[in-house]
Amino acid sequence: KFKGKKMNNVVHAERIFARFKQDEFDLINESMDLFDVTVATKTLFNNSWFMTNQMNVFVIMGSIECVSRDTVHTFTEMALDYARKRRKEFSRTVKSVTACYSILISPSIEDEARKWVLQKPCNHFRLFELPVLLDSLNNSLFYYRKTVGREPTHYRFLQDFVQKYFIGA
Repeated sequence: KFKGKKMNNVVHAERIFARFKQDEFDLINESMDLFDVTVATKTLFNNSWFMTNQMNVFVIMGSIECVSRDTVHTFTEMALDYARKRRKEFSRTVKSVTACYSILISPSIEDEARKWVLQKPCNHFRLFELPVLLDSLNNSLFYYRKTVGREPTHYRFLQDFVQKYFIGA
């Protein structure tokens, strides 16, 4: 849980956008199916990641009044499709991978939706996904917190990214 006052979806989104702007992410507004979203993208480099030196990051963020399991599943699939299509726009190295965060902000999140994002994300070749739910009414963040897969350093990167940009938003 976050400390502080209850805030609406716009305030949470603005705080997250401010962090991305400070770190020079590219931000664009898009319409995807039923959602109006903001997409933040950036290529990050680090020689300490195991067998990886380039992480192409996509954050697809939307806001909705109520999140069901079907809503978060659909939103996550939409975000992954977007990242798959757009990752070719980044220059890539042999050691590059893509991270895709799908974040929905809502004052009402059903239990089944919370349970769904707390499950282990699917494995994709050179594409890591992490669905995130931000409960704007209770100032709570829901996402998978364990390390999995053959590349635990990638998942540590995903966890650190959540801590830096979404916690306390």
